[in-house]
Amino acid sequence: MNRLYSAILLFLFLFSLGAEAPQVEAYRRARNLQENRKYYQAVEAYTELVRRYPVYADPVIGLAESFFFLGEYQDALHYVQDAIKLRRGSTSLRVLHGRILVGLGMFDEARKIFSQVIEAEPNNMEALLGLAELDVAQGEVGNALQTYENALARVPGDKRIILGLLLLSDELKRQEASQTYVSAAVRYHGDSPEVQVAVARHYIRRERFDDALHHARIAVSLQPDYQPALLTAARALLLKNEFEEAIEYLLNALKVDPADAGTLYSLGMAYEMAGRPEEAIRSYTSVFRSRRDDELTRYALESLVKRRTPGDHPLRETLAEYHLDRGIAFESRFLMDKAAREYRLAVQLQPSEVRYRMRYAEVWKTLGYYAKYLSYLEGIVDEGTQSEDILDELEIQRSLQEDGIAQTWGLGQFEIERNEYRIGVFYIPSESTMEKYMGERIAADLFVDFLSSRERVAVTDLRARRVSSFAEAFGIARGRGDEYFLLLSFDETRRSFSVYADMYLAVNGAGMEELKVYRTGNDRVSDALDRAVQGIHASLPLRGNLLRREFDAGLLDIGALDGLEEGDELLIFPPEAVSLLRDRLGFAYGEDDMVGRFTVDGVDDLVAEGTIEALGFFDYINEGDILIMPGEAPPPVPKKDDQREGLYQELLTIQ
Repeated sequence: MNRLYSAILLFLFLFSLGAEAPQVEAYRRARNLQENRKYYQAVEAYTELVRRYPVYADPVIGLAESFFFLGEYQDALHYVQDAIKLRRGSTSLRVLHGRILVGLGMFDEARKIFSQVIEAEPNNMEALLGLAELDVAQGEVGNALQTYENALARVPGDKRIILGLLLLSDELKRQEASQTYVSAAVRYHGDSPEVQVAVARHYIRRERFDDALHHARIAVSLQPDYQPALLTAARALLLKNEFEEAIEYLLNALKVDPADAGTLYSLGMAYEMAGRPEEAIRSYTSVFRSRRDDELTRYALESLVKRRTPGDHPLRETLAEYHLDRGIAFESRFLMDKAAREYRLAVQLQPSEVRYRMRYAEVWKTLGYYAKYLSYLEGIVDEGTQSEDILDELEIQRSLQEDGIAQTWGLGQFEIERNEYRIGVFYIPSESTMEKYMGERIAADLFVDFLSSRERVAVTDLRARRVSSFAEAFGIARGRGDEYFLLLSFDETRRSFSVYADMYLAVNGAGMEELKVYRTGNDRVSDALDRAVQGIHASLPLRGNLLRREFDAGLLDIGALDGLEEGDELLIFPPEAVSLLRDRLGFAYGEDDMVGRFTVDGVDDLVAEGTIEALGFFDYINEGDILIMPGEAPPPVPKKDDQREGLYQELLTIQ
């Protein structure tokens, strides 16, 4: 208590000396760092001030604001609460508190604060704009736009309001209004690098890349070390496929902040697109010095390494070991699906490494899919392993499974041609909101990789196909005979990742399913993609073919891995009698075309045996007939969650 009292006296004495007091000068330097968006340096400077002068409110407020703009909302909340205690009755701090609560998703509490401030001060512009930010975070973009328009009527020419209106008008595709705000921004604030960057980003959203580059270059000329200007110019050049010049801008941006993960990623992608893989690898790898958890950069690096390096490249083992360690960690927590995902990624990087392949195989044993486990063991041995432990395990598994369903029928269940769904996967870059250049390509390719590992699915292309419109995707899918096709889009912010997967029938383009997965925290990209794949796969109606028939016994080409269980009953039709429904997921068929029923008596991993019951006096059931589950009304197509987190985060960059 005495130390705090002494600190207060010292602060009051120093402050009485006037504006030249050392703490005031130090605060000005910290504030200058914050105003130039050098938030990490500002946090360091403010923290030292708070340590030395604990009752000095301004640096505490600076910490709250800096953490807010860094997206570290819990830290921002801590400091704004401290600041409110030091400066009681401050309306601006109450508004800041409300804005932080919006970032934390505490929407009701934030609305209450804004409403109380506006009730006391109807013309409080910060509270009104805070309410608009809240509307955007909750998906009410139209309400936010109205608030900004009302604000502009009260404060014509205000930079923050004009730029907010430009961003919201772009989101709502109000092109004439957007152009009006572009003109106003340049007319009133053309000497602001922030404004020139906002206009450049507007033109990027409109895919007018030459105009975007023009304004980004103006911003750079106004402030050569303004990182957002350098990065926006580089983005425009990348989108124009002018990779070498983009590299120059990105190298200049690294001079401003050498450790910035986003810049290093963009530089890596620019090098990759320019055909300079070794430099791309070095740049991607540099990201992990500060952002080990940057998933999209890791997958970009791994994709490049798999495509452009020899099998003995040392980086392959380093990357594979990362996935091995994660797989072991997931397995220790009994998260077997995630463990399998990680082991599979390790195997892709080093296909000949027995350790990774055995880990992946053993997951299937743990999950109870012994035939799949045996098939992987056989593959490992066929490729030449001399491990006595593995050879002994192979013999044990063969002995244990010699009376299995597939063996009894004399079939290799992992060698049969199955009735898989032919699915095309596409993405439209302009439909996504990604912080990273080409991030949607990386995410879409990873989605294809995850989907390809599923049973009953044959993805038409090894990589997701980039298209410019739904019509282009529809035409390609229909022309090559796909059954369904998917259009993917993604939203990426600093803290979240969302996947939108819309499924259509390829024959007529009818919508079948709308799926959105939103994830935050660690592993958000892979978890969101994995969950989206699970959702799409689960929505595909089950179908199989009659492989063999002996009197009233039959063998199907679907099994436990397809979700089939003992006791299930399926309907039997001639193949030509069943087609996909044209307006929803499921099958179209006539009851009169049904020739029998099949009751499952036993399941293996990919096949099942059961009892056949013919309908009517004559038996029309043949090998090759199609079997489906009895029809049920499909669930209604879910509507997309209309929250706009990406838009909200971009709105916060306007100051």
